[in-house]
Amino acid sequence: MKIGKRSTRDEILELLKRHGNLSVDQMAGHLSITPMGVRQHLNILEKDGLVSCQAVRRGLGRPSHLYSLTVAAREYFPQNYETFALTLLDDIQSSQGDDVVDELFRHRADKLAEQLKQKVSGPDLKTRVSQLAQALDESGSMTSFEEASDETFVLTEHNCGILGVALHFPQACRHERDLFERILGANVERQECQSSGQNSCRYIITSRQGSSAAD
Repeated sequence: MKIGKRSTRDEILELLKRHGNLSVDQMAGHLSITPMGVRQHLNILEKDGLVSCQAVRRGLGRPSHLYSLTVAAREYFPQNYETFALTLLDDIQSSQGDDVVDELFRHRADKLAEQLKQKVSGPDLKTRVSQLAQALDESGSMTSFEEASDETFVLTEHNCGILGVALHFPQACRHERDLFERILGANVERQECQSSGQNSCRYIITSRQGSSAAD
């Protein structure tokens, strides 16, 4: 979630981002609304997992309740991960060459393979394609699959989480296809790619005789 039209909840999140831990009364003072109004918004933000409350005792008397942002709230604010990654890869390419960049993408694919091996281990290709689609979907790729014919499947990713990088470094797409082949133990042909201007990344997966998931 990113900041768009500012609401009171937007302002509460920004206050906590700027000032750290704050009490209800402190937020009410900043926002010029009642403490009850602040609590109503905080209840929603807590349910959304964006803020948390901690009781802090300062001397005698009842403890103060201070609110702060959760780790999940970081995604609410603008990030520059893509710009950072592109700048870093550009610098590596300029100073060390294309082969080093390619090795970085290969290493990333190896790490993903280790993670996916635990999730994609079905006894037949259809099961493995289904497991891969589910794992990719859980990572935000908005993935679906369908059976085109006997032992032929279509896997479609509607969202690419590294599209900005892939537009500049197409080897990222090649290593993803290679990764799918390795995990599925099947032939994988990419028919559409978002980095080439299509609306999705579309793969045709066909069986290899006697194939099984990667060891």
